Amino acid sequence: MNNKPQLYVFDLDGTITNQSKIIPPILQNTLRALQRGGALCTMATGNAFVQIVRNFQGQFIPNAPMILENGGRIVDVYESSYQEFPIDQHTQSIIPTIIADNTVDFLGFYGSIKEDYMMYSPYELTSNSLVRILGQQTRSVEQFMEWVAEYSPVRIVFSLDSEPIVLPNHFSATLAPNVGTYEITAPNINKGSSLQWLVEMLDIPWERVAVFGNGYNDISLFKTQASTKVYVGNECPELEQLATHRVINAYEVELFLRKYV
Repeated sequence: MNNKPQLYVFDLDGTITNQSKIIPPILQNTLRALQRGGALCTMATGNAFVQIVRNFQGQFIPNAPMILENGGRIVDVYESSYQEFPIDQHTQSIIPTIIADNTVDFLGFYGSIKEDYMMYSPYELTSNSLVRILGQQTRSVEQFMEWVAEYSPVRIVFSLDSEPIVLPNHFSATLAPNVGTYEITAPNINKGSSLQWLVEMLDIPWERVAVFGNGYNDISLFKTQASTKVYVGNECPELEQLATHRVINAYEVELFLRKYV
């Protein structure tokens, strides 16, 4: 029986990118070679579609549906949606409590695959990088909640000025830490749950699924039944406990993949 992976699922930032946030050209070539050989290569990332287009500009073009926004949305390269998991109304209703109980720097979301970024912040944002991505910013919690009700986001990202985070006792949504931020998705929705949906949709056996990740929001990927689990780097000891293989960086990911080309 052929146990060579048929579906490869990659986190992006810090997993297949280098320190300059670029997928090394040699790895880009290897990914394309895998695809030419009949393998399916896709991503499971916290990024939204517009971020993929803006930041990666064709460096990696998946040939299977992409898991975006920490599992909140599954789309193809044409921006057509396979599945969405909007944040439930209960979770929406406790966002003002999170803001009131914490020193929030910003809190925002992409309303849908075609919408600009909608952000609450108590400050006037002057950072060029933040202003560039904004669709609209408000200092009003009430206005932000109107946007949440209107757009039904699949993920809300927020950053704190101080730690630790304080959550309501009845908080039941999925909370994933990322680099400098936290990301909220609906209860039990994460990269792993969406990979489960995707594997069933593609009808691929788990022994032919390989996942690659480097951070805490990849733990759910590594808790799936995928037979190959490659931990990249050293930022998340929990992944090391779940991994079947470990490499140091994107260049070693390429060396690992080369044997399957």
